[in-house]
Amino acid sequence: MVSCDTCDELVGVLNIGDNHAVNAEDGNSKGASFWLIMCAKSLRKVKKAFTNRWGKTFDEGDDLVVGLYYQKWGNNEFFYVLLKDSHLVYVYSHLVKVIKFLMRLKIHKVTRKDYVYDLLGDILQGINEVIASLEVDE
Repeated sequence: MVSCDTCDELVGVLNIGDNHAVNAEDGNSKGASFWLIMCAKSLRKVKKAFTNRWGKTFDEGDDLVVGLYYQKWGNNEFFYVLLKDSHLVYVYSHLVKVIKFLMRLKIHKVTRKDYVYDLLGDILQGINEVIASLEVDE
């Protein structure tokens, strides 16, 4: 797991297939402090402004990371499902705070294509510590 306060250098080493954590907006509907995403495309600079399916507008020149969303599964804080058939998630590159950590594949399947993954406890603790330190600094 790699983390930092200013993450421009992190995004530069983020590869397709790498997992990364992004701070979630305060007051989001899930009550989450971070989102987990698997990188699907390398760093992108927006060439033409657009609005994603969730109503977020990205402007020309914005740096984005594009990926697939891990959704929490069940009541266990360690289990997530990678939503392979979902819409791609677009995230400002400066929001990426932790990269290159393992999501261990479980034997459970939610659908034919969607598997359950396990976020190891020490990684979850590390992500929470990074996100908490950002809240204090900002």
